[in-house]
Amino acid sequence: MGPGMPRGIPAATPRRVLVLADYYLPGYTAGGPIRSLANLIEALADEYSFSVLTRDRDLGAGEAYAGIDHDRWNRVGPAEVRYLSPASLSLRSLRGAIGSRPHDVLYANSFFSVPFSIRPLQLRRAGGIPRRRLVVAPRGELSAGALALHAGRKRAYLALARATGTYRDALWQASSQHELDDIRRRFGAAAPVLLAANVPPQTGSPPPQRGVKQPGRLRAVFVSRISPMKNLEGALDALSWTSAEVSLDVYGPAEDRSYWERCQRLIAALPGNVDCSYRGEVPPDEVPGVFAQHDLLLLPSRGESYGHVVIEAMLAGCPVLISDRTPWRGLEATGAGWDLPLEDPGGFSAALERCAAMDAGEHKRMSEAARRFALANAAPEASLENYRRLFSDDVAPGR
Repeated sequence: MGPGMPRGIPAATPRRVLVLADYYLPGYTAGGPIRSLANLIEALADEYSFSVLTRDRDLGAGEAYAGIDHDRWNRVGPAEVRYLSPASLSLRSLRGAIGSRPHDVLYANSFFSVPFSIRPLQLRRAGGIPRRRLVVAPRGELSAGALALHAGRKRAYLALARATGTYRDALWQASSQHELDDIRRRFGAAAPVLLAANVPPQTGSPPPQRGVKQPGRLRAVFVSRISPMKNLEGALDALSWTSAEVSLDVYGPAEDRSYWERCQRLIAALPGNVDCSYRGEVPPDEVPGVFAQHDLLLLPSRGESYGHVVIEAMLAGCPVLISDRTPWRGLEATGAGWDLPLEDPGGFSAALERCAAMDAGEHKRMSEAARRFALANAAPEASLENYRRLFSDDVAPGR
């Protein structure tokens, strides 16, 4: 269906999009990418036929999801989803799974995922699967911060991909201008890139009832995967230099055990005015309530192509203290929070002190500004129009 047709009237033969993603519903510990895909599929379900090929378990889980039909297509909301067991991630099994679903668009939601990007694109290049329109969403994996982790292996694959022309006819999706620049930095200024921001959560519901901010005290929260990219270590370092009374609740899966052990040592060394508690994982439907119980989201991540948790915090009226490596910039000027360079750890400590000193009235104004910022920046229609262009033939891929 074209964008000018009335919504709710499907085309006679909707364009078929086969989504490749490491994680999808009912998973949630992988964070933003799952929510991005679920929001997109829900928003465009009456215009496209979506199928999702994904793992049969959540990030870090040792067991498969309960109640799924393995290695078959399951109806999950408006999409058909096929959950692959670890034994079904070989080239041969992937070829069979991809070949079992006719599609017009192959939508790879990773650059470095071996089973859900590298192997399928190897098959495609070799003629093992149909050579349909290819859209690649790197999901922040080409940022400088992400490439610095396991740098040797990533540099080697980038060089191989460029040399073999694996992405010669790919159309790239960037979630932000920063990601667009990252893609062209790695694949050249002529690389065909379309900026289609991640589809935000629905904003019609009123924010949850918030607690009252106590002057001189700060209830901060970190909600994300515990990994070097999300930089809990940086948050703990900023807390170690503050003299304010601060509590930090940490929510998220400890996907990198050695990194989590390092963070635990930092937690043990925090000064007496700072209390830090690990609260485990939190299901998506409970996240707004978590933000309502806290005064500030503290997330100095090393890079976000979008940062769903940031917009979710602000929608819940929770101001944010984040790095300047996300699309959400100019926060201090709008009163919604702070976006600061990681090279200025003292700036993070100063912002913590300032937020801790706020009384209920000042913090309420900041809370309202955060929600206004989120509502103004979470309108999905412009993003959806660019997704329509990604999945149609309006924008030609490379040659």
